Amino acid sequence: MLSLSACQCNGHSKCINQSICEKCENLTTGKHCETCISGFYGDPTNGGRCQPCKCNGHASLCNTNTGKCFCTTKGVKGDECQLCEVENRYQGNPLKGTCYYTLLIDYQFTFSLSQEDDRYYTAINFVATPDEQNRDLDMFINASKNFNLNITWAASFSAGTQAGEEMPVVSKTNIKEYKDSFSNEKFDFRNHPNITFFVYVSNFTWPIKIQVRSTFWSQPADIAKSFQWRLTPLIWTLR
Repeated sequence: MLSLSACQCNGHSKCINQSICEKCENLTTGKHCETCISGFYGDPTNGGRCQPCKCNGHASLCNTNTGKCFCTTKGVKGDECQLCEVENRYQGNPLKGTCYYTLLIDYQFTFSLSQEDDRYYTAINFVATPDEQNRDLDMFINASKNFNLNITWAASFSAGTQAGEEMPVVSKTNIKEYKDSFSNEKFDFRNHPNITFFVYVSNFTWPIKIQVRSTFWSQPADIAKSFQWRLTPLIWTLR
């Protein structure tokens, strides 16, 4: 005769034939209903309970034992996705919004999301602040896989991080490349010295390589140089 321990369901199911847990309930799974289901964490053994992952809207999955979130936006970190990677040039507030990588004008950045630790990332965000009032800002983005793109602007970075303060400029889906110019006259760089463009790259799959560059272009003096980017390549392998 089988011992009772052979059909230990931790209080979350009933036994069949004294050996099998019939159907795990209370958000549990496993042969003995000893693990929380995806999206929940805790210790359900001996009647323990599972609770939802607490990730501040930046993840739906977490470690089923510890509750550590698998943040889906690159640059967001912390057990509950509550911090930005400020040490890697990300700024923002994930408790009220998200985190952004700060772009330098006239530089190219390559983000290689290829490590195992990157597998949960589906989004990365950038900010660009033009520091010359009489020149247009050119933006170029390409990736090894399709992505969605949204670009907005606000009078300043702090204004853009407040709900409803960003104004939409671009919305694209399922693209691999984007290039456009933002006119200093149209966006009135002169009267908006702290104008900030917010770039949201999302809905991509791992692994992926993303290149981003922004540069100034003034008319008409630079027309002949419009495709000559003054760039210093920077390659970042994000882990």
